[in-house]
Order: sequence, then structure tokens, then C-alpha cells
Amino acid sequence: MMKKRMLGRLNSLFKLAQGKEVEMETFEDRLTFQKTIYLLHSLGIEGLPKQSWYVKGPYSFNLATSGFMIWEAKERPTKEIPECEAEKIAPLREAFAPEMEDFDKIELLVSAVYVFKEEKIMDIENAAKWIMGKKPWYKPGETRQMLQKVLEKRRLFGF
Repeated sequence: MMKKRMLGRLNSLFKLAQGKEVEMETFEDRLTFQKTIYLLHSLGIEGLPKQSWYVKGPYSFNLATSGFMIWEAKERPTKEIPECEAEKIAPLREAFAPEMEDFDKIELLVSAVYVFKEEKIMDIENAAKWIMGKKPWYKPGETRQMLQKVLEKRRLFGF
């Protein structure tokens, strides 16, 4: 019962944040699921699986397993999201909808949040160096631009 409630919570939170159902068919789908849940955790939404840094950013094996369980369920589990949590998600969508809907941009967005929130690197130049050291495929300009945008909205993430 506990697992079903958690799956319902993850599914409902993802749907509220992304405006679509959890999909796990492609690598892009799986990355989007992981990154979206990390963003929700960064907003201060509690009770979500902990993630640690992996090649493409924050990742949790248990979260991946949960994503597949949601996706493969004949009847998708749901759980009502408290209003206080829904109110945290709306500003995220308003500020970062284009980034959240783009596979490459959500990865960079989450990396920017991660470097500020977890690594505590608060200046753009050093944060950009950290990200590009982990993800050399990103261009310096796009990395700095994303870092700047996240810094401007840092109150959403509590830093």
C-alpha cells in the first residue's frame, strides 16, 4: 500500500509539473522523469527519492524503478497533491516551461540548480566551469545564460 501511494504521488507530481503522463520508453523520457522529480525536490517538496550526481546529472536507481512501475501499470496510480505543494510547482512552470519541455534544456536547467544548491558554487563563472567539466557538450554561452536565469529565480529553489 505504501509503495502504491508513493507511485501515485510521483505520478501526480510529474503530471502537474510537466502537464503529461510519465513515459519511460526512450532515454529522453527517462531523463525527463528523473530531472523533473529533482526539480520538485529542489522546490522543497518533501518525501521524494534522494538523487546523487551521475553522468547526466541527478539520478536515482530507485526512482527509475518507480518510473517504470508507473509507466507499466495497467491503471496509473494517482494521489491528490496538497495545495501547498501545487502552489510551489506553478511558479516553476511559469519560469521554466520551455526548458522543462526540451530534453537538452531540462538537463542543463537541473545541472544549474544542482551546482548552486548542492555544490554551493554561487558565482556564474565557477558554476559554468563546474558544469562544463562534467558536461563538455554544453557551450559556455548557453551554460552561463541558464545559470543566470536560475540565479534570477533562486528563491523558487531556496538558495
